[in-house]
Amino acid sequence: MKVALVLTPAWSREMPHLAIAILSSILKQEGHQVFNFDLNNFFYRKCKEEYKIKWSKEHDFSWTRNEFISEFILEHGQLINQTVTEILDTGAEVIGFSVYFPTELMSLELARKIKEADKDRIIVFGGPQCLRENNGKSLIEKKQVDVVVIGEGDLIFPELLKIAQGNDKFDFCRGTLLKNNQKIIDCGDREPITNLDIFPFPDFTDFNIYEYERPYSIPVLFSRGCIQKCVYCSVNNFWKTYRSLNGGRMFKEIEHQLDNFKEVDHIDFYDPLINGDIKELYSFCDMVIKAIENKKIRPIQWRGEAIIRPEMTTELLCKMRQAGCCQLTYGIESGSQKVLNKMRKGYNVKYAQDVLRNTHEAGIYVSANFMFGFPTETRDDFLETMNFLKMNYKFIDEINPSESFCFIYKDTYLYNHADEFGLTADPDTRFWESIDTENNFLERMRRFEKFCELALSLKIKVGAGYYKVKTNKSKDLEMYAIHRNRILGI
Repeated sequence: MKVALVLTPAWSREMPHLAIAILSSILKQEGHQVFNFDLNNFFYRKCKEEYKIKWSKEHDFSWTRNEFISEFILEHGQLINQTVTEILDTGAEVIGFSVYFPTELMSLELARKIKEADKDRIIVFGGPQCLRENNGKSLIEKKQVDVVVIGEGDLIFPELLKIAQGNDKFDFCRGTLLKNNQKIIDCGDREPITNLDIFPFPDFTDFNIYEYERPYSIPVLFSRGCIQKCVYCSVNNFWKTYRSLNGGRMFKEIEHQLDNFKEVDHIDFYDPLINGDIKELYSFCDMVIKAIENKKIRPIQWRGEAIIRPEMTTELLCKMRQAGCCQLTYGIESGSQKVLNKMRKGYNVKYAQDVLRNTHEAGIYVSANFMFGFPTETRDDFLETMNFLKMNYKFIDEINPSESFCFIYKDTYLYNHADEFGLTADPDTRFWESIDTENNFLERMRRFEKFCELALSLKIKVGAGYYKVKTNKSKDLEMYAIHRNRILGI
């Protein structure tokens, strides 16, 4: 069967899209002919020069506004129509979109144009934005969408194709929302995939990897899900549970990609955490070190996200550095033990100090994430976070301040138990405030700014979130004012 896989703007342009590469390899193994369309990168390269800034961190919010999407399509009508024609000319009977919050509107518009040109093409939406609890229910109601995959697509998408072959309608496929004679059917959830080692290596051969911002880098995924249960996090809403590849399987994947792309020397782990399975991490590092020593692979540099845990010893971190680990990003979030306990981070502040020091002394670049105004966080708690930075700044190379300060995702524990955290039910995801109104958007912005100013004074690099907030402050305050007036009935 002929299948097209599509990513629309706006998403990261650092490297080829991993989700499409994973699904592409699985479908090819099943005997399907696959056509990959990274329109996120293509539109950036072909659009009018003045629109390129909209892919920057400071301006990527534009893609979540209907008026901007309409403007972009109007200004690039010929390019959009040419793209639709190219997708249709592949003969793909099924066209799958990888959908995230910033790509949703553009995906819907492109799907609409495809359906207008040929109503018989089957449009499938999948990805984090398609979770039933996120936007899956509203997406399946759109005329241009036939199926919404609400879980991991590795097994669901191939099953959909089997159903689609020789049929003019879908009856049932667990893990999807679908239309049957215009009736919407919720086929229920599918159990998480337990064995990740069975899948083929992601296929990047259809991408020109040298057209991206980091042309000598390849993304990989060592694991899925997270071993922690942080109350604010939505990672396990999608992945459900934590699973890891075997260390040997991960090594073989990297070896395969290095053979395919002779100039690649950087690997980015896209895992929510790279150190969920310490045993497999040790195994992977040992294999990389041995292969480099025996000249079976060339030296590589790799980076990923990690959690604070006591197993991140000097021994392990030195081994990781020897294997090529050049950067780790830790989700510190707060320097207050009370707040960390409410978040259910599962670590002691002392662990964080030790791990940051050990990582720095192992020669690994240290990046740290922080959020501001978590529900129940007092001003004294925030001062503890400021003090944490003052005490540990010598071991931190970069901070990544949350640009949303503290976002409350729907269907997280925090959202579903709002009263436990001093909030009203169904809190606004961005502009929520505590029942006593002391913790509000303006106060969170103030804490964000003070923390970033401290980091800059300590000569710590501050991530792009700071500059995004700085650039869009007046617009954010305007939106907040509109929100407050709506609540007050003004």
